[in-house]
Amino acid sequence: MPSLSLARMVDPWADISKPGHPGLSSGRRADADHPLDFFYGKDFHGNHVFWLEGGTAYKSIPRLPVLGDIDTMLIETGINRCRLSLTLRSDEQKDVFRVLCSNLMQATENLEQGENGTGILIVANRLLRWHDLLRRRRDGTLSQQQIIGLIGELLFLRDRVLGRLPPLVAAKAWRGPYRDEQDFVIGNKVIEIKTQVATADKRVRISSEDQLDSGQHRLFLVHQTLGTSEHANDSARTLNRIVEEVLDILDKQHAGAADTCRVALIEAGWRSRPEYDDTAWLYVGSSYFEVKDGFPRITPSLLPLGVERVRYDVQINACDDFILEEMDAMEMMFNDYK
Repeated sequence: MPSLSLARMVDPWADISKPGHPGLSSGRRADADHPLDFFYGKDFHGNHVFWLEGGTAYKSIPRLPVLGDIDTMLIETGINRCRLSLTLRSDEQKDVFRVLCSNLMQATENLEQGENGTGILIVANRLLRWHDLLRRRRDGTLSQQQIIGLIGELLFLRDRVLGRLPPLVAAKAWRGPYRDEQDFVIGNKVIEIKTQVATADKRVRISSEDQLDSGQHRLFLVHQTLGTSEHANDSARTLNRIVEEVLDILDKQHAGAADTCRVALIEAGWRSRPEYDDTAWLYVGSSYFEVKDGFPRITPSLLPLGVERVRYDVQINACDDFILEEMDAMEMMFNDYK
């Protein structure tokens, strides 16, 4: 199984020919509508290359990290000018390279036209973040608790968010992998997803005093339960299968949204591993709550000065006064996007 679902990923290097002489690169503008001058290209050996040139001092750029089979290079091209380039040395990393390049463009899409110098600084710092992500992704597998949490967020994304929001908005709304306080942000609505196995005590772990603090937002808590199932059950899904289904939906709708989701999966520490196919999970049900005055919770305003980083459990049956019917919950969460 491809690690990032390559089945429908367009190869932007497919129509680029390699140059005829060593030391040269052939290329084309990555996106005419992007404010910065990113290029897709190939070198003399046919390797995929991605680069950005800009007016910024060479010495002001952080030292670029090593990204496995992706070479990073900073070249001084003139007075206060340099080129930041990435070169793929192995087809085994082609999927990661494709998503990395897309993410670098998304990270700089809100700059002003021609702000290439600032763009190079942003890209260099984003590469340092990718170095850490890829190291963590390579070094370990997700725990069962992390798997259940990720499945819960993906099920909510697949079954509740996609189809109700434009695809790119939906993909960007998923904030769980980025360690935000809540898992989804939709306009002025924030949604926390808590998922556990059906046989466990119906209580959820709240990881901080800020997690159920709505601030200026309208806050919802979704409690989901899962069970384990035989693989032969048509409704059961492994973690890898759920990932593939979400990416398949997004690939058909919007390439940028699919890439945004792939980056989130890397942030979450997922890559396709055979052990994630050992257990199939079956969705059991969901309960929806609006978190507002009177809800059983701890917020920063309740803590004495100097007390912080509080973790606590909330019993689900103590939240009955705040429960919502599913249709009402969907209306409240998504009514800005009808």
